[in-house]
Amino acid sequence: RKVQKVFEQFGVSPVSHDGKALVHALETYPRDELFQASVAELVRTTRGIVNLYERRRVRLFPRRDPYGRFYSCLVFVPRDRYNTQARERIEQILLEALAGTALESQVQISESTLARLQILVRTDPDRPVSATVDQIEQRVTEALRTWEDSLREELDQRLPEDQAATLTRRFGSAFPVAYQEYVSAKDSITDILELIALPEDAPALGIELRPGDPGERTAHLRLYRRGDPVAMSDILPRLENFGLRVLNERPYRINLDGEAETWIQDLEVVHELQIELDTEHLSARFEAAFFAVWNGAAESDGFNRLVLTADLDWRQVLVLRAVCRYLLQTGLPFSQRYMETVIARHAAIAGWLSQLFEARFDPALKASRRKASLKKILAAIDESLQSVTSPDDDRILRAFRGVIRATLRTNHYQRDDAGQPKPYLSMKLEPRRIPD
Repeated sequence: RKVQKVFEQFGVSPVSHDGKALVHALETYPRDELFQASVAELVRTTRGIVNLYERRRVRLFPRRDPYGRFYSCLVFVPRDRYNTQARERIEQILLEALAGTALESQVQISESTLARLQILVRTDPDRPVSATVDQIEQRVTEALRTWEDSLREELDQRLPEDQAATLTRRFGSAFPVAYQEYVSAKDSITDILELIALPEDAPALGIELRPGDPGERTAHLRLYRRGDPVAMSDILPRLENFGLRVLNERPYRINLDGEAETWIQDLEVVHELQIELDTEHLSARFEAAFFAVWNGAAESDGFNRLVLTADLDWRQVLVLRAVCRYLLQTGLPFSQRYMETVIARHAAIAGWLSQLFEARFDPALKASRRKASLKKILAAIDESLQSVTSPDDDRILRAFRGVIRATLRTNHYQRDDAGQPKPYLSMKLEPRRIPD
């Protein structure tokens, strides 16, 4: 009789399209709800169910117990979004929004595009509920949003429409679950842009230095690799020569259909001196220096520590490395490794030594300023040397200064036909001006 009254309220024929949808809704309706709900409540709920028309959206149909002891909720969600984690999130949302004390749930999954949850939320009659159905539906919708949904929205917001659509098709399902759990869709845009910038030929490598945990003074070095992942045995010695220690590695294989194997390796690094790395300021210089070492344009040794501690680029470091190599030939009784350690320990003086070389030979410096710059830099070096307590350190640092002052000419600022620095460094010296 109750079902018949519902049909009368709808005023539709059982053989019409809407009538068949109503029959299905009532036949699959929870039996206890058919008994407990009033005709008006059944009409309201079944009309909402029929109007869904298999659309992939979230709908909530709550019924309050007349005595305030519970809410009986029917929740419809897209079937492909439903899993155990989704159910637990929905239950928690309803428990909070309806001021519940406990709940029971059942799920029905059929051929429909929608999954149906029946959730009984037990409540305290004296506790008020302020949440509306629309608010709860919005919360459930957000809880069911996938990482791919967020990625699509981020791409749409940050890139032109055609490019966003292309990248969504290419990368939408490319990232593994471990990556999605650790990296937000917003942060992944940078990774995607780095990946599409890689040359098509494998092996190709890209890197980026990113901020880490300020409290731990860490940073993240992302490696982007087309082809096999970078072996840690290849990269660890290079990073150690920059003064970086690798705390852990998170490798992610990116599955791009029809493309070469692609990897993102996230290395959490910390500086050996426990200094906080200003990645915004250092990243471009560090990345250029790393590639110079990786591609063989610069050597991998302890002088590379100056990139992060003395604000020097790899070409400036090259000059100090050349001075060290010359001093080894003069019979100075120290090894290159020892001199690397001394220079790294006195990074500020290393910076002044680099500026001394530039003040003497940079052709962009006007003659009127050159003399004043040299005077200022030499005074700064002399003052800094006063605070050096180790006789060996003092001797090495003064030897570096002596070689730079005894340099007459250099090709350091020359460019080849392509406008690039020459792949070798030449310095003409006047040895009699070098102490010892």
